[in-house]
Parts: sequence; C-alpha cells; structure tokens
Amino acid sequence: MSGDPAMTQAIRTSRVSWLTHPPGGHAAVTVGSRAFTALPLSFTTGELEAGVTTPGELLVAAHGGAFAVILARMLERDGIAARELVISTTYRVVSEWYKIVSVEIAVSGRVPDAQVADVERVAHEAAERCRSSTGLAGDAEIAISVTLL
Repeated sequence: MSGDPAMTQAIRTSRVSWLTHPPGGHAAVTVGSRAFTALPLSFTTGELEAGVTTPGELLVAAHGGAFAVILARMLERDGIAARELVISTTYRVVSEWYKIVSVEIAVSGRVPDAQVADVERVAHEAAERCRSSTGLAGDAEIAISVTLL
C-alpha cells in the first residue's frame, strides 16, 4: 500500500513463567527488551487483582500502543500535525478464551488547525489498520471518540 512506512521486520519476544499449578495460581510475564521487571500475571476472567495483570489487560495495552503509533503516522502522512495524543482503549472480553466482542478507543489530543471530523476519519482508518496488525477479530465492534483540546 502506498504511503506505508518502509517495510521492516522486527522480532519481539515475551516469556510467561507459570510455576504454580496451571491453570490456577499466578504466572509472571517478561519482555525481551526488559522494559519492565517480571509482571505478576493472573488468568482470572473475573475481578482484577491489585498489582496483578491479566492477558486481556496486556492485549488492550498492546493494542492501544499500536493504535497510537499508527494514528500518529497516518495523521503525519495526511499533513495533520499532532502535538499531543492520548489514547484510552477498552476491550469488552467474554469467556475464558478472551474473545473480544467490542473495542472502545478514546482519542484526545492537541492537533492545531485540525477539525474533529478529519481526526475521526484518520482514527477510523487507523483502527482498521490496527485490526489486521494486532490480530483483532473482524467481528469485534470498534467505537471511536475524538476530543480535540
């Protein structure tokens, strides 16, 4: 597709160590960059436990990060200069198999000389691009809201 950033290949790694009675108990997750120490990981689908993350929470964080960089690149491509972007992403997940049924993306930002409709158009395009790059199922609903500061 024209306008895409140069095609580069990157390898990213993570490691989950589950040392206490799988599928119960807790595990720990680390990433290859060592950007953080091992995070405690729970596989509960119920209430969140303070100080312990879940696969669903890690998925929504990764998707939010991917969306943020894709949106920023697409805005730049379209000549829309953002000074600041804040992305809040919410997944509605059902069952212990982490089926994502809906995604809510709230975009807030300082984008001088831009209209909300312009940013919304690019945000919807970025969400569709994200759907393929993050493996998000095609039937998950995506709702986007944009607020310019």
